Amino acid sequence: MKQKKKIIIFAIIIIIVIVAVIIFAKGRNNNEPEVLEDGTVVSKSPKLKETKKYEGFEITNLNVSANESLTTISGDVKNVKDTEVNSQYIGIKAYDDKGEVVATFEAIIAPPGDLKGKIAPGDVITFNASTTERVTNIYDLEFVAPTQTEVVVPDEDENATENKDNKTGDNNTEKPEENNK
Repeated sequence: MKQKKKIIIFAIIIIIVIVAVIIFAKGRNNNEPEVLEDGTVVSKSPKLKETKKYEGFEITNLNVSANESLTTISGDVKNVKDTEVNSQYIGIKAYDDKGEVVATFEAIIAPPGDLKGKIAPGDVITFNASTTERVTNIYDLEFVAPTQTEVVVPDEDENATENKDNKTGDNNTEKPEENNK
């Protein structure tokens, strides 16, 4: 009889410990970023798992990371319109867990290798945006109108002219004459 009581008490203690561990794990703040071995901080916010929407686009698979010199946001953008859309800039506001803006970004939404291309209905484009500022407390993102509205790609002829000028040494590099007093 005493042996049965010991087993029952031991089983109750085990159940209490298991319940306490489950309650503790659920109560923990799962919004804390993960710090990798190399010091890179990766946001684990559940808000980044939500589908975001902006003017006919659905934005998913969001990732935010910050190393010593760069904060990067990446994700997938799907054209959910029934028509093609032009490549375009998109603004991104980054918020902390208190709802304060901690950084802003801009990204180009364009087909790979074609900055002036069209995005067909249903097409998914991966984007990347970054800043040289280290921002480790990004909790949520909002996609907004960009400050730059037109994707500008220099013509190849303009690049060739700039490179030619630099190669021929047309820059005035003469030193001013010294005053002999």
